[in-house]
Amino acid sequence: MAKEGSILDRAGKILASNIHAMLDKCEDKEKMLDQNMRDAVEDLAELKESAIKLRADVKSAQRAYDGAVQKIQAEHGFAVNAMKAGDEETAAKFLKSEAQIKASEVDPAEKRLTMAKKNFETVQQAHNKLANDIEIMKNSMETIKGTIRTAKATEKVAAMKDPTKGYGESFSKYAEQAQRMLDEANARMEMNTEPVDEMSTLREKYAGGMQADMSAALAGLKAECGITETPEMGNALEALRKEANNV
Repeated sequence: MAKEGSILDRAGKILASNIHAMLDKCEDKEKMLDQNMRDAVEDLAELKESAIKLRADVKSAQRAYDGAVQKIQAEHGFAVNAMKAGDEETAAKFLKSEAQIKASEVDPAEKRLTMAKKNFETVQQAHNKLANDIEIMKNSMETIKGTIRTAKATEKVAAMKDPTKGYGESFSKYAEQAQRMLDEANARMEMNTEPVDEMSTLREKYAGGMQADMSAALAGLKAECGITETPEMGNALEALRKEANNV
């Protein structure tokens, strides 16, 4: 009896519930939706089983009521026959028996039948409503979950001071550091190269024109000093030129 009362209480709550309001209250967790669906499916199975039992109670109460009604109908028939036979005393006895049967059997059986029908109808309605609500939940489940995921992502981004967390800036910094490393490596390679002899390079560059330049310079110097070149001096100068060319 206690279990039946629990089922009826649950059925009443289901009938009074609003599935759309329930879905609206699914604040932020997909687990809540999944749990609600599992609970609903379990309740549906329990309501179905209870409806089957209550339906059986209705049939049993109907049989008891029909049996009690047949009894008073029989007693009433006996009373009529006794009255037709002129036996009022016996007819009165049958009427009294009819009233007793009605009070002790028909009325209780009628109350039981009425209650059984009411309970069955309540549970049946709750079962049908819950089955419909489950279909609504199934159809809305993925849409609601998608909305929840989008809301979570949006809230997470909104809570960030820098949504990208400076990733772009970090990569730019790494690129700059990599370029500097390359520049330093190139500089180190240049520094490790054997130094160039600048004077040797210049000597090679100007070796061909040195003799003519030196001859012109000496001729100008002699003219400035008023010196006339003698054969001996010419030989000495020639020797000096050759020596200079060999340096």
